[in-house]
Amino acid sequence: RAADAEGDGGGFRFRPIGPQVLPGKYTVRLTAGGKTLTRELEVRVDPTIEVKEPELRTQLDLNLKLRDMQSSVNDALRSIDTFKAELEQAEANIKSLDPQAPKVLTGLISERKQQLSSMELRLARPNDIPGYSMAPRLVDRLGQLLGSIDRVLAAPTPYQVEHYGELKAEFLKDIGEVNSFI
Repeated sequence: RAADAEGDGGGFRFRPIGPQVLPGKYTVRLTAGGKTLTRELEVRVDPTIEVKEPELRTQLDLNLKLRDMQSSVNDALRSIDTFKAELEQAEANIKSLDPQAPKVLTGLISERKQQLSSMELRLARPNDIPGYSMAPRLVDRLGQLLGSIDRVLAAPTPYQVEHYGELKAEFLKDIGEVNSFI
């Protein structure tokens, strides 16, 4: 509980997001307003949980891969947004310069925008569509797997490792398509 955690100077009100570090000693540095504070910190495993260091290492390695894949998907989504905006600007410029612009030119721009929208839809659910109305997209499934692996102090299960392999194949295909297009 948060109230209990505040009393002993530690703990979190909400579960932190992202891969957990391995047990060990770390140096934490905070810089704000021109001042830097540095403290030593020791991360320990809950003594009531039986877990070996190699299991935690396997968990961390897979979590870092999933986090990096999520970051790449987010980078690809930003690139798609930028490219779509450039196409929309080009389309507006063409129409303002020549209202009778060749249909083939405006058709090509529309086709490219549709291709980008299709790629975007495979990677992430649009913000205006509720999650319950469509299946999770790649970025959602990466986050779900990361959360399920990171939730416990244990090596990933064989099913989680298999699911990671499936997501990695989908990731490589989809990100490769975006990179080739852009």
